[in-house]
Amino acid sequence: PCTLRTWGAPAGTVYESHSGSIIDLLEDLREKATTELAKARKQESTSTHNYEMLRQSLEDELAQQNKEIAKAKAAKAAALETKAAAEGDLGVTKKNLAATEAALEEVNAGCAAAASDHKASMKSRAAELEALASAKQAIVEKTGAAEGHAYAS
Repeated sequence: PCTLRTWGAPAGTVYESHSGSIIDLLEDLREKATTELAKARKQESTSTHNYEMLRQSLEDELAQQNKEIAKAKAAKAAALETKAAAEGDLGVTKKNLAATEAALEEVNAGCAAAASDHKASMKSRAAELEALASAKQAIVEKTGAAEGHAYAS
């Protein structure tokens, strides 16, 4: 048979596969990509966890503030109700005070009139007593102490 060797041709170079270094390169790239992916997933997981913690903290704070607002609104409503009742009571008290002061003025006027009448009555009584004392003395002087004598019947 006739071959290239038999004709004295030089032997051809055998094909050397360079795919080994490409496969190694691809495996290295895959390893690096896997490592970076794991880092990215861990970072994403950490970020997600931090976000969830922050969200929960803010929701808790918001809930607490809403409770405080509700308490403040309830306290304000109670204070307004108390104020309204107190203002109503104040109005009634002012009316009662005015009526009581008017009654006091009437009583004071009545007392002043009674005191004036009493003073006039005492003056009149003193004059009457003085007149009676004068009359008694006049009788005693005119009868000449007849009271000591017994009358015959």
